Amino acid sequence: MQTVLIASFLFDATDIGTTVFFPLLQEGFMVKAQVGGSMADMLREQFGLSSTYIEDRIRTAFLDGRPVDDFETAIISDGSTVALSAAMPGLVGATFRRGGLLAPFRNTITHSSSDTGTKVQSGFVTIKLFNVLAREIGATFLKQGIFVGTQAAKRFFIMQPDIFWKACKEALIDSQKLCVEQLAGVIGLDREGLVLIRLVL
Repeated sequence: MQTVLIASFLFDATDIGTTVFFPLLQEGFMVKAQVGGSMADMLREQFGLSSTYIEDRIRTAFLDGRPVDDFETAIISDGSTVALSAAMPGLVGATFRRGGLLAPFRNTITHSSSDTGTKVQSGFVTIKLFNVLAREIGATFLKQGIFVGTQAAKRFFIMQPDIFWKACKEALIDSQKLCVEQLAGVIGLDREGLVLIRLVL
């Protein structure tokens, strides 16, 4: 997958910048990561999340569609999809909560700790952040840079309301400043690939 554009954005406040990208954070974005190690190592060492935050705030997690109870034994592969959520309400939330009382009822679909790692190497991982996690740690990923497919990025910018354009103080495409209203047109150049989106401070 080839990066065709690098889009950088400056907002008055990081919180505002994070909020406007919530749809992309929930729909799923790609990050460059060292794969072949555990989910815990990736979250701590590569994305800077503390062990306390991981334990206390990330209450539900899926790796390639399978619920994860133990981050230390869940191995990340190139192309993996990781979905993270804070505690969810109701029976569904209780069933999929890490280490919850109802966890034994989903043992046939739970990610197995018997999975073995592979050689650590560079790769791409898709991340999805749900509910309050998008607000709390979304900026962590946006500052490092998230990769989105060209067409998905084009659709996102076309759909943005006036509040997005007013809140964005500066936008650069491949280090060239441009009027924010031009974003959708510039990104939609009928080229397949990835757009690297990042917040700058």
